Amino acid sequence: MSGGTIIIQRLVPDYREVLFSRLHGQFGWTVAAAQNSPADSFMAQSRAASAYTERFACNYSDPENEYSCQFPLDEIIERMQPDRVIAEFSMANNLWRELPKLRANGRIKSYALWTHGWNMAVGFRSPSEIARQYGRLLPLSRANLVLTYTGEGKAWVQRWLPWKNAVALGNAIDVDAIRAVASKAKPERHGSPQLLSVGRLNAEKKYGALIAMFGQLKAEFPNAALTIIGDGPERATLEAQAATFNDGSVKLLGAIRDEARLAPHFIAADYFIMAGAAGLSVNHALAYGLPVIAYGRGHGLPHNGPEIAYIEHGKTGLLCKSAAPGAMLDLIRTAIRDNLGQTMRQQIPQYVDAHMHVDHVVRQFAIADGLF
Repeated sequence: MSGGTIIIQRLVPDYREVLFSRLHGQFGWTVAAAQNSPADSFMAQSRAASAYTERFACNYSDPENEYSCQFPLDEIIERMQPDRVIAEFSMANNLWRELPKLRANGRIKSYALWTHGWNMAVGFRSPSEIARQYGRLLPLSRANLVLTYTGEGKAWVQRWLPWKNAVALGNAIDVDAIRAVASKAKPERHGSPQLLSVGRLNAEKKYGALIAMFGQLKAEFPNAALTIIGDGPERATLEAQAATFNDGSVKLLGAIRDEARLAPHFIAADYFIMAGAAGLSVNHALAYGLPVIAYGRGHGLPHNGPEIAYIEHGKTGLLCKSAAPGAMLDLIRTAIRDNLGQTMRQQIPQYVDAHMHVDHVVRQFAIADGLF
């Protein structure tokens, strides 16, 4: 490749393959990605050879931190010869430090940083957290263009860097493929109402709290069922907690990657529930037309990923905006009693097509293409 634009990403997640393939076909863009990653990387990733990906050996300055990827940037530029670079932004990698030097030396013409906005995994509570958050602004200010996952992230960037060009891209999964699988699946129903949650079984997802809430719901809805899909360090503890429901109404199924095996659970569920930090699973549920109930942003609430912006209260799901004990439980009760999901299910497909479909994200990249 000589000239044009490349995207530098630490890894190529499975869900992003369809996007990168489209960007390659439409714009000729190619992805430079690490060929290695820490063994405990939480994101399912593609390692298959493809026309749109070139892989490079990267170092990790902190083996415990998969974001600490140190890219061989000189080798990437020498081999791929780009005019412009779209780079994953993390303060833990070396791209934000080295790209300005490459631009100053004339080895690239311009670059964009692709970011959530602020660091959504932490808050603004302590002096150290505040320093970490606002320390991101200097690297972002140096880029020719800032790309964000959602309008929420763009608004934060432009609040502090109002002169900076920024584009909210969206974050797409292959909605069409999911809908095709869903159309052939048979629902796996265990009770009514049926609740579903999918995610990593770790402390920030608060699955123990979800199971405890479900126990209180059972008093009012004795036929209710809860299915949890995922794996992680808290699995054994959660399985013991689930076993206290003698009727088997709480099922922990482990990690499931195959969409054909996931689909029966998504299409059978009445609501998708996140009692802790929400991320890409929001997109997954909405792609199935399933309303999502989760915490919003606020003091004492989970540190959600950018995808929480796709939950529009009363339209695609319900947001609990209080950390008070019982607030989330009351919201779930209200949704079940008033059958709020029925109306939301009618609105979700149109919302998905307009905001988180691959077609939408490609259009946003086309806008970005003219700005740097």
